[in-house]
Amino acid sequence: MSSASSSHLTPPIHAPPVQLSPRERDVLILFMRGLSSKLVAQELGIARWTVKQYSKMLYRKLGVNNRAAAVMWGAQQDALRRDATVQTLTQVTASHSID
Repeated sequence: MSSASSSHLTPPIHAPPVQLSPRERDVLILFMRGLSSKLVAQELGIARWTVKQYSKMLYRKLGVNNRAAAVMWGAQQDALRRDATVQTLTQVTASHSID
């Protein structure tokens, strides 16, 4: 298999950032906490139908088809942010260490 044909199978290392609205982000966070659509609606003070609409927009933006995939995406993004923060802190600590 040539490298040109195999490279299209590998996802890009740096995918373009997904721009979520503040409400879409709220819905995703509450989904990640395991809340149902009904409980998300109660928590945010919006109708359950509105949560479903935010869910559809969220899934479309993330390129997923269901809540579980959206939650997995959110968890992966959270892990990547934590990893980047740890790397930055390690670099800062190393640059300020006293020999």
